[in-house]
Amino acid sequence: MDYVPQLKQQHEILVDYLDQLKSCWKEKNLLQFKIVCAQLIGALRDHHDRELELLFSKAPERGLQQGGPFCSYYFEFFMTNRPLKAAEYWIKKLTGKATIVQVPDAINIYFTNNSQLTIPLEEHLALGALAQALFENIEQAPSEILSEAFYYFEDLLKLNLKKEESCLWVLLQSIMEPQYLLSLRK
Repeated sequence: MDYVPQLKQQHEILVDYLDQLKSCWKEKNLLQFKIVCAQLIGALRDHHDRELELLFSKAPERGLQQGGPFCSYYFEFFMTNRPLKAAEYWIKKLTGKATIVQVPDAINIYFTNNSQLTIPLEEHLALGALAQALFENIEQAPSEILSEAFYYFEDLLKLNLKKEESCLWVLLQSIMEPQYLLSLRK
């Protein structure tokens, strides 16, 4: 799994930013929260772009349904707790406005084709949209709503990282072409 060290390092950076955000939140340091949140948004974008480049765009649809027990557990969670719907709910609570998170053209094909990869991609969209809403509304949203939205974001990010490490990367490695995996060693 030649891509794993690189992606794992990005996960560690995301967890570090998350820990910093929690500390800022507990200390009520909203300015520092906003600074770290902006850094986290950039790190999320970089990580999700890297996964799309290294993995999702190269993964064959064939074999994605054979996820195994960990993937089955996460699929059930995904179906009962749709991340985009939850993010839209929290964004509405933060902003007072109904929001629909848009699927970018670059990944719309996965949604159109009902790919199994829509599960992590939907989580990625939800995380990005919710992080942006937290960043933009930290000064004006009620602190109770901010707190609940932040803790939902934290739980979703942790679940996404755990799922990628215990399910997605292992599954993709087992079904991807050996030649492609060898090309990642560059």
